[in-house]
Amino acid sequence: MIQFSGDMSKECKRYIAKRQTAISTIGVTIGAVIMAIPTIYLAIVCFKGIALFLLTYVMMILLSLRLPTEKEFNENMAILKVTIENQFITAQGVNRQVGAPVSYVRKVVDMGKWYQIFFHSPYHYAFVCEKQLLVSGTIEEFEKLFAGKIVRIDTTKKRYPYFF
Repeated sequence: MIQFSGDMSKECKRYIAKRQTAISTIGVTIGAVIMAIPTIYLAIVCFKGIALFLLTYVMMILLSLRLPTEKEFNENMAILKVTIENQFITAQGVNRQVGAPVSYVRKVVDMGKWYQIFFHSPYHYAFVCEKQLLVSGTIEEFEKLFAGKIVRIDTTKKRYPYFF
């Protein structure tokens, strides 16, 4: 059994919050663009007041750019414990618990101080395992389990967050 448990560092929490904010912004922007086409058409044809409708979409995008507060993060995004046992990975947070078979792991990104585990469909989430929070098992066991799937990135260079 390999287990990561404890409170994440501020750096790790900030990374997860920025990653989630960016993904939300992309989703909202795509939705807003798709909905903007019929809305603009209706605004021009029926109401002649396009500014009010466009303001709605701008507000949607701006709201999605907001980073979560500490309380929101702890309740919705923080991972308190990640357990890998019997070829199954489970992540437990305050309000949720999700899991997937190890065979569904697509890649494991070594971010320096933590690992980010990405899954194949139908599991569309990523777990973060901070190395300093390892309480059971070893880093060597973890890397042996995911041999061939680990992608190491240079954390010294400024880069865009590794999302997918």
